[in-house]
Amino acid sequence: MKKLLAAFALSVALAAPAFADDAIPAAKLAAAKELIQVSGAEQLFGSVDGLTEAMVAQVKKSAPAIDDDAINHLKAIVKEEFTKAVPGMIEETTKLYARHFSESEMRDMIAFYASPTGKRVVSEMPALMRESMQMSVQTSNVIIQRFIAYMQERAAKEAPKQ
Repeated sequence: MKKLLAAFALSVALAAPAFADDAIPAAKLAAAKELIQVSGAEQLFGSVDGLTEAMVAQVKKSAPAIDDDAINHLKAIVKEEFTKAVPGMIEETTKLYARHFSESEMRDMIAFYASPTGKRVVSEMPALMRESMQMSVQTSNVIIQRFIAYMQERAAKEAPKQ
């Protein structure tokens, strides 16, 4: 048991530097930050409208009698929470890019986003994300409805017979 604990402690100690912020060179972080800016990812984080509308649609479908005051409260919560979370999300995404791509690869992507095609991708990405979110919500609704039907059927079978 002591050997197992020692091995675990050693593996945690050796793995920790791989996730430390200072393990990523400054030039690589700078490239990742530039990539996030030119790719439009930073603007996507700041745009919560699509997410808000998807949440509102989901809530209205789940609780059709919900009033406008509650919906407006939900929208305010989403906006407030995302406004607080966005800077941290951008920082963490910067680190993710830096961990998953080499500096050279990120420079290649930056060059792509500077090209006419790359700029077109950036301009169309919000619409693509919004439409993708709508598809996800539709799929989620189907899954939820099937699960609700299953649970209702199960409850009916398990209910005591009178």
